[in-house]
Amino acid sequence: MKKIIATLALVFILAASVFAQTTADEWLKKAREYLEKDDYANTITACNEAIKRGSTNIDAYWFRGFAYYQIKNYDAAIADCNTVINGAPDFPNVYVIRGNAYSVKGVYHKAVADWRTSFEKGFVPSGLDKSNQGYMWVCGALYMEIVINRFLGKSDVVTKYDNWLNTVCNNSGVTRAEVEKFYRDNVRALIVAVVDGELTGITMPESTVSYVKDTLANFCLTPNQNNFNIIKNIYQLLNRDLAFAQRIVDANVRDVEVFESLGYKEAAEAARRIVRDGQNDFNEIRRLLNAPNDAPIDWRGLRSAYIKILNGLNTELIRRM
Repeated sequence: MKKIIATLALVFILAASVFAQTTADEWLKKAREYLEKDDYANTITACNEAIKRGSTNIDAYWFRGFAYYQIKNYDAAIADCNTVINGAPDFPNVYVIRGNAYSVKGVYHKAVADWRTSFEKGFVPSGLDKSNQGYMWVCGALYMEIVINRFLGKSDVVTKYDNWLNTVCNNSGVTRAEVEKFYRDNVRALIVAVVDGELTGITMPESTVSYVKDTLANFCLTPNQNNFNIIKNIYQLLNRDLAFAQRIVDANVRDVEVFESLGYKEAAEAARRIVRDGQNDFNEIRRLLNAPNDAPIDWRGLRSAYIKILNGLNTELIRRM
């Protein structure tokens, strides 16, 4: 019995010694070998050891992120993909994996953004399963670029995405008619997810949130001048420093009380006019945003979020406004 215990102890000592002596580069080499054999658990272990030993090779995070995705640890996969993108922003496959992870989690608007980036970086998918909503959004992302850039008059971009979509359809057995129907049926839900994600925690009435969703969805479904003018008007309204204007109105409300208490009637009346005119302006702005007159709105938060939403759809949109 003592011999067995002594033997086991020696084995553990030798194993610990091997772990201690193996370098970061050697662990990374092991990780690559494990990954080529689809041994994802050992790939992760080897990458952990490489990173623990100070490896700065971005492949350690790429191998591990890919392995995490394969074992369905999607949050860990996304975290590693973020690290890879920070270090190698032009690597197309990492956007595919992160997009796939977002897709499985049902976060389709982020998945679409990643797939679109992967196309720009040179990735062309094939063998997609058209029964999978996430994979259909690969095609939907391409189609969105086509319809919006056609409205913007960017024929070269339309041609590029049109060719990519044809390639994907040919490789996957998905027809253009199926892609267009999927887009029409699902783009509104996509816009809802985008808006909800960006407006979370920003003070505004639900009626304004719904209005933003509807106008953006209408534009994405039918990118014509009328629908563009509506989202353009919202942008131009929000692009004013409404937060500063609100502070001026609020300050003059206080001034009215102070001046009246001091008997300064003319000054009080001047402040009252500023308040009245300012409130009328804000009431008109709220009307245009489908908000009640007394509804509190975080103007700067709304402005920042709306700009992010427009840029997420197409960076050219704001330049046309």
